[in-house]
Amino acid sequence: MDFGKYRYEEKRKERDERKKQHVLALKEIKFHANVAEHDFLTKVNHIKGFLTDGSLTCALHLSRFDLASGEALDPPADEPLAVYRVTVAEGRLIVDFPG
Repeated sequence: MDFGKYRYEEKRKERDERKKQHVLALKEIKFHANVAEHDFLTKVNHIKGFLTDGSLTCALHLSRFDLASGEALDPPADEPLAVYRVTVAEGRLIVDFPG
């Protein structure tokens, strides 16, 4: 086999592998304590678009968690997250913590 042909075949394999790879899109939303109501609602609407598949990806270790149950879907996490009921009343976000 010709060395030039070998290099061409290797580059072609690499290019095909790059086309098939899965790229993880990590998205973050930050909230501050003094965020205005309109800004908060805008960010909430953006978050709804990110969470269409019903899972959440942790920015620290890239584990995925189910939003409904808190179950770890991908490693390295092996324990589920705590799940709390969240409601919006009179423009305020209310999180029901146990206890």
